[in-house]
Amino acid sequence: MPKVKFMPAPSIEKLLREGKITLFLDGINEIPKDFKESKRNAIDKFMEDYKKVFYLLTSRKEDYSSGFFSQIPTFELQKMNLKQIELFLDKNANDEAVRHHIFKAVQKSAILEQFVGVPFILLVLIQVVAENGEIPDSYSKIIGAFINNLYHWQQRQDKAFDDTTLDNTHFLLCHLATQIKQKYDANPDISFKQVLDIFKQRKEEYELAIDLHYVLKIAVDLNILVKKDKKYTFVHQLFAEYYVQEELEL
Repeated sequence: MPKVKFMPAPSIEKLLREGKITLFLDGINEIPKDFKESKRNAIDKFMEDYKKVFYLLTSRKEDYSSGFFSQIPTFELQKMNLKQIELFLDKNANDEAVRHHIFKAVQKSAILEQFVGVPFILLVLIQVVAENGEIPDSYSKIIGAFINNLYHWQQRQDKAFDDTTLDNTHFLLCHLATQIKQKYDANPDISFKQVLDIFKQRKEEYELAIDLHYVLKIAVDLNILVKKDKKYTFVHQLFAEYYVQEELEL
């Protein structure tokens, strides 16, 4: 494996001063709540110090609705319109009946059009309709139906993933999402030990008979959790929010 060559700090400083570095900061909304203000101040200062650098920062607008980085131009990604939804369905839904069913429903409902104007949600809905033949009547039910289909797919592949194991896995993931929400108010990467400690807390509280390593493997295999650099995060903030809502309703 080739060695990574690091540029000397003075060289980086020079490039920054000359504006020859472009800085991308993705997922600003994933900064834990206790650090949001300090990180904001640090980024503001960095931008003030290196004014020639081109910056691109991304965040969910819901997480920074109070004028975060108000001194820089802000662009909001638009949701897909009806024509774009139709094109997206043509490209991503192989079953003509599924395409027709979704698009006909979207044409009739402005609320549904808003729901599926985000590509990720529309992809999820395509899978749900292909599997279930129906369109759930709310945002959370779309995510829930998709996750339940993942569980049931796992049951068909793995005899050890019986109904009790499914329920316990769901129970543990609800607790994980809620603990992360309460501690960080975001969807950050957390360590293997942190995940297992949160799982263990619920397992011991309710005396669950389940292998926690197995649950973590299933969650990753189903792409509910993503492993990155030995840390774990929910594949999408919407998944985390769904599990938090489920926890409230348990």
